Amino acid sequence: MTPTIVSPPPPATSVTPLTSSPANWHLSFDVGKCISAMLLPHQPLQTQQAAKQLLDGIAISIAHRGELVRHLADDILKVCKTPSRAHLNVIAEKMVTVYSKLKDEIDGCVVGHGFTSIYNQLENRISYLKRPISTQRKSVPLKRRLEMDQEEKQTKTTVRDGYGCVDFLPLMFPDGETEDSLIDKQKQPQYMFSQHNHSNDDISSLMASTYILQRQD
Repeated sequence: MTPTIVSPPPPATSVTPLTSSPANWHLSFDVGKCISAMLLPHQPLQTQQAAKQLLDGIAISIAHRGELVRHLADDILKVCKTPSRAHLNVIAEKMVTVYSKLKDEIDGCVVGHGFTSIYNQLENRISYLKRPISTQRKSVPLKRRLEMDQEEKQTKTTVRDGYGCVDFLPLMFPDGETEDSLIDKQKQPQYMFSQHNHSNDDISSLMASTYILQRQD
């Protein structure tokens, strides 16, 4: 009796998720399309003005530049959820190449590569959009945040930011301290330096105890 030969099943074909981005997406990223979208009727007036001035070759204000960076960052994240610095570097260079008024210049001389400023703004904006919701500053006064924290008695979650600080936005004053007492302590280092009478230990202690006010400022 001739044995039956069973063929092994074909190897599974790997499928790339639809949500993944092409490896070279940044090379084909259309900065002009992003600026044109800012001119659409449903966009705020300030957004439309920023795009129009850029297209007309007019130097834009800081506020309009912020609008530009916000929209550009949103479009980048729609294409790639985790853009690298190399990606942003290429897109920033495209922006200053197409729109020369964004180039870093002093008295007509190009500073560095000419696109460092727009690159830094893009990186900061994307880092802000991607940071955890729990670390974002609540849009209420400091005293009210303290009251809310005490009322809710929520369990404090340890958060680590990109620089390694585990408590970069404290909500509670140190034990035994009030806002007025911490304001007084902020003035002490100035007085000590004016009198040439201070020590590193004293300064470090005062800086640590008034850290919450420094962050608030």
